[in-house]
Amino acid sequence: MSAVSIFPVFSANAADKNENLLILGDSISTGYNVGAYVAHNYGEIVGDYYGWNVTNKAVNGITSEKLIELIDTKDYQTAVIEADTIVVSIGGNDLIQAAMGVVKEKYPENFNISDPYGSLLAILNQIQTSGNMMNEATALVADMDTALQNEVSGTGGTNTTVPEISKKLHDLNPDAEIVFQTLYNPCIMSETVLNAYLSKYSSDYKNAYTIIRNMMRKNIRKFNETSIGKIDGIKIADVYDAFSEDNTSTDTSRDKYGYSHIYTNLFTAENRDFHPNQAGHAVIAAEVINAIGKADGVSSGILYDLYSNLSSLLPQEGNDSIKALLSEKQIEYKKGDVTGDKVINAIDAAEVLTYYAYMQTSGSSAYFNDGQKAAADVNDDGVIDAIDASVILSHYASIQTGGPGIIK
Repeated sequence: MSAVSIFPVFSANAADKNENLLILGDSISTGYNVGAYVAHNYGEIVGDYYGWNVTNKAVNGITSEKLIELIDTKDYQTAVIEADTIVVSIGGNDLIQAAMGVVKEKYPENFNISDPYGSLLAILNQIQTSGNMMNEATALVADMDTALQNEVSGTGGTNTTVPEISKKLHDLNPDAEIVFQTLYNPCIMSETVLNAYLSKYSSDYKNAYTIIRNMMRKNIRKFNETSIGKIDGIKIADVYDAFSEDNTSTDTSRDKYGYSHIYTNLFTAENRDFHPNQAGHAVIAAEVINAIGKADGVSSGILYDLYSNLSSLLPQEGNDSIKALLSEKQIEYKKGDVTGDKVINAIDAAEVLTYYAYMQTSGSSAYFNDGQKAAADVNDDGVIDAIDASVILSHYASIQTGGPGIIK
């Protein structure tokens, strides 16, 4: 049998020096998820990637104003002064509180600050029976839009407080490298997922849901542009872009759809949550690492383990962003041996069937790397399907009964 390809595998973490990484922010940075925290928040992943010490001073629920207050305390000032790199994720709660203030005033019975998305869905379900759904939805969105614009662009809004955070950090530690994350939009899912969700509702509900999504999209983009994008002397981890489809396009509709149905649990029936899940934290970590700079020789650790476990679930962009940060080493994949363990057996056939099912349901070929794809196509017809799995099983049966096998 001949070798057909190579695949990147990853060998030991490397860092030029042992640095101190400080994480500041809100529940995105703590790793909070409804029901439980994620196993590895992005700060832990980044620190492990570089081999750095990590201090996480993030606090669930805080706004940019509260973070300013905390930075003025002795405890936080000491942490800032001792840090070599500081990563900040802030602003989400500022926007949530502004929008939910309108909900509390207009629909107090649906107000739930811990589940803003659920509050909006409850309002839509309530007003769709009113006979005047679009007028009510339009009025709600107009008021929320005004509140969010005031929060993002008004006097004392995040366009003032977020740059003030950067200034305080620079004043305390002029030598530290500072990275701010953009806010992601938790309500952009793929077109397929969106259409499936809306298919059970009336046209008025669909239109109302759409104007809410557009309003959120506009104001989150505005926050990223005015509160983060205009700060001097920082690096930016563009998490918004990572959660959006077509993230290399400059078209204004490029972020109409995205991957929040993969990177959060917002669209699951149990424990619905807009916070990043483990896949989301892995992708956020990749964006932070891209902002700081790729390390050489990183071939094990948390990011590698997450990539190994989650790669089949991630969209192609997410796979590519993480894979590019990990070092390469040659592994031979021979025909039929898709696991690379030098044995052709029923496990390889099962993996081929899993790949085939994944391709049929998702349209993505990311479950296998290039070497595995070449090894899986045992009949060389350019297609990986159940026929290839059957050939592998036949080969395995032949070997088990003392035969020569059928894969050459």
